[in-house]
Amino acid sequence: MVRGLLLSAIFALGVVVAPAVHAAPAPAVIVTAPETVTAPIPLNTNRCYWENCTEAHQNSEGNIAQGSAHYCAKQDRDGDGVACEW
Repeated sequence: MVRGLLLSAIFALGVVVAPAVHAAPAPAVIVTAPETVTAPIPLNTNRCYWENCTEAHQNSEGNIAQGSAHYCAKQDRDGDGVACEW
């Protein structure tokens, strides 16, 4: 009889506690994307990133400013600081 009461008490406690434990909401996971994605800089710094302006334009890149990692003085024909102008 005592064993039956003890088992009933444990079961009743489990019925009350288990839903409260499992009802806690999972923490929200926030995934953020990088703001800009840049292509890798070539290891050989004597070469331009793009072989020529045609290749740059085929990769949707043009009007490359002088401060950019993809800027190459050889591709700036008029010397105004903008390479591979559209």
